[in-house]
Amino acid sequence: MIPVYYLFLLEKSKLRAIPLSFLILSFLILLSFGCVTAPSVDRARILPEQEVNALTLVKRAKDLAATGRHDLAEQDFRSAIRLLPKQSSVFNDLGVALMAQNRFSESGEMFQRAYQLDSSNAVALENYAKVLYRDREYFFSIVQFSKLIDLLYTKSEDEIKKSSGQVYGNAEFVNILRNMASANFALGYFDESLCLSNEALLRSPDLYQVGVHSRLLLTFEKVDECYTVLNNTITLLNGAVTPGMMLDYSITLYLRGDLDKAVETVDSALKNPQINSEEKKIAILTSYLILEAQKKDKEAESLAISTVENNIMLCDSQELMKNSYLPAGFEDQLKVVRGRVCKIQSSI
Repeated sequence: MIPVYYLFLLEKSKLRAIPLSFLILSFLILLSFGCVTAPSVDRARILPEQEVNALTLVKRAKDLAATGRHDLAEQDFRSAIRLLPKQSSVFNDLGVALMAQNRFSESGEMFQRAYQLDSSNAVALENYAKVLYRDREYFFSIVQFSKLIDLLYTKSEDEIKKSSGQVYGNAEFVNILRNMASANFALGYFDESLCLSNEALLRSPDLYQVGVHSRLLLTFEKVDECYTVLNNTITLLNGAVTPGMMLDYSITLYLRGDLDKAVETVDSALKNPQINSEEKKIAILTSYLILEAQKKDKEAESLAISTVENNIMLCDSQELMKNSYLPAGFEDQLKVVRGRVCKIQSSI
């Protein structure tokens, strides 16, 4: 491309009779310094039409997916793949569109293909691991999550960002550990599950991780360890924790024999307006259990009656919780207590 100032000189040459030899010499100097480029070089810098069309399709597909039209997005992603059959990110995008349509087997194939095309595509590998977990292929899910951790340790942040389109920081790493802990738990590898859960907590000691880890400890009846985690957290935050965490703390206190503090703590959980219906049922039954242990039978009976007055249904289902994390022995005690509470309620 000829610079503007060269055209300016050319125009001036008509007015002031600048010698043509001077103009030719100046053009050659500009050419030698790379200031003038041949049209063919400029054209080479422009993306091929096929790639431009593919990128246009991908953009439109992402816009469609953002509005929930995943079937139409799928069509555009497939069209883009026909134009760019070796583009890893597009296969991953197609996998996400298929997953949104509950076509998990097909989505897993797309995530696999994306990772095969680019072994630095951490997002595709993570998505594949999640599909396997969802399909209850827990062992193979763990294998893929392990590959993902190896990838994050061996590849640079720039490589992963370039291939995956995102940065994997501490939060993403903790999420991987948490998923692996869940998969190990599902397989019955409890020591591995606890170890991974503990690492997730150490990397991110926030309320969510404390809550998940403490419930895992309760499940394995590691009462003292659970007490330590919850006591330290609640003391540090001056009681500003979730009602579920306060409930779990009251359970550990009861199991350790500290009944007075257990009553105080379970009351705190019940007074929290954010407590959900399942936790409220467990909290009421725990409170009843503690009152019985303190030989406060009249107070326990009053509590059972008050649940009827407040329209709290404790006897409407067989299960105490949909996904119970409670220690087996403690849950059995609650079931016995619920039987007595239901008997009191039916006599009213």
